[in-house]
Amino acid sequence: DQLLPRKRLGSGYPRAYDCILALAQLGYKTTVVGIGEHLTDKLKMAPEPKNWEYLKQNSVEMMTLERLMTMGGDDLPENPAMIEGDPSCYALRYEDILNAFCEKGICDASALSDHYENYGRTEGRRYGCGRPPKPEMIVGDPECYAARYADVRGAYCHGKVHHLPYGPGDTDCYASRNDDLKGVFCEGGTCNAKDLGTHYEEFGRQERRSIGCVQEAGCDTEDLSEHYRLHGSVEGRSFG
Repeated sequence: DQLLPRKRLGSGYPRAYDCILALAQLGYKTTVVGIGEHLTDKLKMAPEPKNWEYLKQNSVEMMTLERLMTMGGDDLPENPAMIEGDPSCYALRYEDILNAFCEKGICDASALSDHYENYGRTEGRRYGCGRPPKPEMIVGDPECYAARYADVRGAYCHGKVHHLPYGPGDTDCYASRNDDLKGVFCEGGTCNAKDLGTHYEEFGRQERRSIGCVQEAGCDTEDLSEHYRLHGSVEGRSFG
């Protein structure tokens, strides 16, 4: 359903058949979900029965809606046409939803369902288990993303060092790491160590800047978010 908009089959089943065939030719396996076995019969009536037999054997999994709703999370099909599963999964995908409808690990399932119907669906959010969220919609914590995966953590997080009180070397590195500060606090190659230290305490720490010549413990949150958008979401990783 990432390539083609979902459609009710109804009298439009030949078009659905064409879509399934096109997806198969691209190498995608399709799960067809219907209410009862009549869906199978309708697709069997579609044109080119030889192609339909090929699809049935190689690229299509037929599934009734009743069967889908009784399946456990680990057994869900790889690409179901519809999963309306557990509202708690909806909350876990989005930190703003989690904060609004869950407290101490307990979520208001009815309120979560209502939120999805009234707002989440039109916002393009995902509801249920078994689907990755749209990266542009998720509100998560990049540092939690790093904490989950050692390879990501190793690539985008670094060790700790604290230099207190800050010496000239530390503040010089703070300035050299941030061009906006260099223009304000440095002149002719000389930097005002006291003012740079004050800036870090009042603004830089909150802005997650690093002071000192070795970076503080932490993660590059922008790069982590970008990694999730480009790679993690495709790999089925959890963000936040």
